[in-house]
Amino acid sequence: MCPRQINCYYFLKKIFFILIFIIIIYNLFTTINNLLQYSNIEYDKIIEKNSNEIYNVIKSESKESYENEYLLSNEPFFTPIPGTEDIECSLYGKKKNGIVARKYGFQRKKFKDKQDETLKMSCNAIKRRHFFPTKQHLTKEEETFPLAYSVIVFKNYYQLELQLSLSYSIYNHYCFIIDSKAKKLFNKQLIKLGSCFENVYIMKKVLPFDSNGRNYANGHLECLQYLISKKWNYVFLLQNHDFPLKTNLQLIKILKIYNGASDFQMVPGYLERIDTFNDWSFTNLNIFKNYSKNYNEYGYPFWLNFVKGFSEVTLSRIDVDYMFHELNLTTLLHELDYPKHGIDEMFWSTILSDENINFPGGMPNYCTNYGKRVEYITRKSVWRTKRVCKSGLIRHGICIHGMEDFYKLNYYPHLFINKLMTEYDAGAVKCWSEILWNKRYANESNDILEEYYKGTPHVKWRKCKLSNTCSNDESLCDNDIILDDWRL
Repeated sequence: MCPRQINCYYFLKKIFFILIFIIIIYNLFTTINNLLQYSNIEYDKIIEKNSNEIYNVIKSESKESYENEYLLSNEPFFTPIPGTEDIECSLYGKKKNGIVARKYGFQRKKFKDKQDETLKMSCNAIKRRHFFPTKQHLTKEEETFPLAYSVIVFKNYYQLELQLSLSYSIYNHYCFIIDSKAKKLFNKQLIKLGSCFENVYIMKKVLPFDSNGRNYANGHLECLQYLISKKWNYVFLLQNHDFPLKTNLQLIKILKIYNGASDFQMVPGYLERIDTFNDWSFTNLNIFKNYSKNYNEYGYPFWLNFVKGFSEVTLSRIDVDYMFHELNLTTLLHELDYPKHGIDEMFWSTILSDENINFPGGMPNYCTNYGKRVEYITRKSVWRTKRVCKSGLIRHGICIHGMEDFYKLNYYPHLFINKLMTEYDAGAVKCWSEILWNKRYANESNDILEEYYKGTPHVKWRKCKLSNTCSNDESLCDNDIILDDWRL
């Protein structure tokens, strides 16, 4: 019944338009909310103060990751890569079974890019697809020695999700920075992955990366600037297809032996990559924030001594803290920003080995003056030759380990392998993933070759540095124990 002195027609008309307006506003709000959740352009922001700077990561504020958690199994489970369910991995675990592995190579199983497009991407779907351990499945050692990851990524979402599950710990921190050329679907999937875990961070900033190494150092520094406010002991700087060779617990056992030493490669030569006409003095590069430290005791500026090494490195917490507190690397990065192949390989090894920069966990590059290489354990790469790369799969000059190489993976002392790729051999990836899973959850051994790691150059140098007994001894340049790939 209409109120007195009010025309019923106009009253109902006004109510109708108010209801229509409310419906429109509600639909508009829902649409905007969905766009913010999934678009790789509009991001929810987590703003965190870090060394007086503000850094943004993509992080959904959705509570979906906590909904229906009781429906998820809390017991460890292993899910084979789709299409590899029937592969009996035990057939390929020994060198003597090479004929069987070569036969498999003629009908290699692959996880194709199109399969990424059909993946269900709710948080529950992700956690049903792969097991991510909770506190009850982690050791006290893993709780007290957290690790961090900085990973440059651009493709193969499913493999990245698998890699994360194999190394995941609630105490660790995982930062991903995306190549600006990555497909939109890949961006959406990775952002969704980040929204499901409090310790997985997808950087808002994207950068153009290429095979020359462009922006690799800049990309990792974006992650490191964000991670500096987190609690961790070591951080790995990796790329898309760097697959774990060790369990989380094994990584911790190894890095405790390193005792603050960073791990990086030093290789003599390759100085043609450096522009010799440039001024590489500390003063021109503003290396130290305290400008007086850029000079030697006689008042002359130090000069940077370049050395080549892979850009995939393992940095100790003390070295990352030292870098952000003491150094200004902006000018150096700018001066190294030119289109020269492998220019990224001249950054980390150079600064970590320069005796005048003097990283606490670094090692001076005197070994290259003897013509010696100083090898590292962060990442294993097999180059070019099919004699060692038994799969015969070569990409960008590097072996893609297939089922024919599977038996060797247990013998590598390295922390990660480049490359294992589901799009080339999903069977090999499945079998190695199963071994790592069994080590974590099926009571298989997590022992490490302690004597090997104690005899690496970086550990030996760190030990003598702490005792103030270091000298430029050539014997410190070599591993005490040599593991010969050619015999595998």
